[in-house]
Amino acid sequence: MITPTFRSGRKSLMGPIIRLETSSAERDVNGRKKGGGLNGTKYVNQVIKGALKDFLNAVREEEGRELLVVEDGAPCHQSTVTQKARKEVGIKNLGHPPNSPDLNPMEPLWLLLKNRVADIRGAHNNLENLWWAIQRVWEEITIEEIQQHTGKMRDRVDAVIRANGFYTPF
Repeated sequence: MITPTFRSGRKSLMGPIIRLETSSAERDVNGRKKGGGLNGTKYVNQVIKGALKDFLNAVREEEGRELLVVEDGAPCHQSTVTQKARKEVGIKNLGHPPNSPDLNPMEPLWLLLKNRVADIRGAHNNLENLWWAIQRVWEEITIEEIQQHTGKMRDRVDAVIRANGFYTPF
C-alpha cells in the first residue's frame, strides 16, 4: 500500500513513488514484442485517479497552491482516456516537447535513484527487496538534491535553444 505523502520546501515538491501493475508484452509471429507495459486506462486508474490525485489534493490542502504536472511523450500520457481523466481530476499539465530528456529534471533524479539502489546489497535478489530499496532511497533523496536539478531548468532551456534542440551537456 502506498500512502500519498510529500515533502515540501520553498522551491520543490516531491510526491510518492508508486509501484505500478503493468502487463507483459506478447510476441507477434515474427518474435517482436507487442503491447505490454502501461496503457492509458491503467495509467489513469493507478496514477491519475490514484496516487497523483491524492498527492495533488494534499498539496492543495496543505500548501494552498496548484501544481503543474510534467509528463513525457509516453503513449499512456497522451491517450484520450488520460486527457479526459486529467480534466476530471483538475490536473494542470505542462506540455513537454518530444524527445527532450534535457528538459526533464526527473531524469537525473532517476539516475540517482538507480545508482543508489544498485549500491544496496541484496536489492536485486527479488522484486520485494528491490521495491523496499527503491522506497528507502526515494525517501532519502534530499530537498537539496532535488533543487540541484529543478533549479537548473532555465539553464537547461537555454542550452537546448542554443543547441537548436540537439545534444546538450545536461
